[in-house]
Amino acid sequence: AGTGKTFTMLGKINKLVSQLNVDPASILVLTFTNAAAFEMKDRYMRNSNNTKCPEFRTFHSFCYSLIVSDIQVRLKLGYNKIPKVASDDDVLSIKTRAKMIVGTKLSIKQMNLPDKKLSQKDKLDKQLFWKQFGKLLKQSGLITFDKLCYGVCKLFVNDEECIKKYKEKYKYIFVDEYQDTDSNQNDFVMSFENSNIFVVGDALQALYSFRGA
Repeated sequence: AGTGKTFTMLGKINKLVSQLNVDPASILVLTFTNAAAFEMKDRYMRNSNNTKCPEFRTFHSFCYSLIVSDIQVRLKLGYNKIPKVASDDDVLSIKTRAKMIVGTKLSIKQMNLPDKKLSQKDKLDKQLFWKQFGKLLKQSGLITFDKLCYGVCKLFVNDEECIKKYKEKYKYIFVDEYQDTDSNQNDFVMSFENSNIFVVGDALQALYSFRGA
C-alpha cells in the first residue's frame, strides 16, 4: 500500500495520450468502486493537458453502460427494454416467489451452498430455483449487479458478434486493484486478445477471496 501502483498506472496512461498521441477514447480503465474511478479520473485530468479523457469505470458500471446504450447487448441477455438494477428488497421478493413456484423445502440460504454439500434432489431443486429466479427477474424488468456483470463479461469471453466493436475500440485496458478480480472478470479482461493490457494490484491487500477473487 502506498508504493505508487495507481500513480504509475496513471503516468503510463498520460504518456500514451500526451507523448504517443494515443486516442483517449481507445483507453478503458477499470476498478471496483465509484469513488476509486472518480479519483483516478480526477487525478488524470489534473495532470493532463488533454481535454479528452479515457473511460474510467467500475466493472459493473461499464457492463451496465453497454446494457443501457446497446440494444443488441440487451437482446442477447434476454431484455427488450433497459432493465432496472434490482434492490435488495426486489431480490428477496423474487427469490421468495421462485422458491414457491419450484416448491422446494430448501431455504434461500441453502440455494447458495456448493453442489457437493447437497443431495441429488436438492441439487435439482437448486438448479430449478435459479432458473426460475432469472426468469422472474427478466419478467419484472430487473437485473442484479452480479447478473449484469457476469452476463456482459461472458459476451466478451465468448466473443459474441455484438461486442466485437468494443474489442476493436478499446486498444488499451488498464485495471487497478487487480487482486480483487474474480475469475469471470479476469477472463473478461484477458478476452481483449489484441489489446495492450496493464494491471496493478497487491496480493497482500486481497479482501474478496470469499467471492472467488
